[in-house]
Amino acid sequence: MSEFVTNTSTEQAYVQWVRTFVKWHGLRHPRDMGHVEIERFLGMLANERRVAAATHNQALSALLFLYREVLGIDLPWLDAVRRPRAPRRIGLAHAAWLNDSFGAFIWMAAQGRQRSWLMVGADVQRHRPSSAGTHS
Repeated sequence: MSEFVTNTSTEQAYVQWVRTFVKWHGLRHPRDMGHVEIERFLGMLANERRVAAATHNQALSALLFLYREVLGIDLPWLDAVRRPRAPRRIGLAHAAWLNDSFGAFIWMAAQGRQRSWLMVGADVQRHRPSSAGTHS
């Protein structure tokens, strides 16, 4: 496999994903498996193990590499498999605003101010930063 992959950490990760794939399917040879087994494996990663999007994409890339480059089997339908997306991150302005709002909420709750709950909600709506250009 080293002749195909130049990065040893990528090679090690791909080998591990192929081993996991084969073990999960009862040690069947990948040549004897097709799209159903691949989809089940990827579904298990996403739904049961709840792996991160990057991890799911790495497993999919390893299986694509195995079938295309090592076994010489083209799986055109595998290109259509939907890759998960990483969760959207909030920008620094939103993070600072959430931190300030949450801190005020905790302080008011600790003071026992019962009406504070409503005031914080109104304050949050009034002082929310605009979302234009603040995402990182």
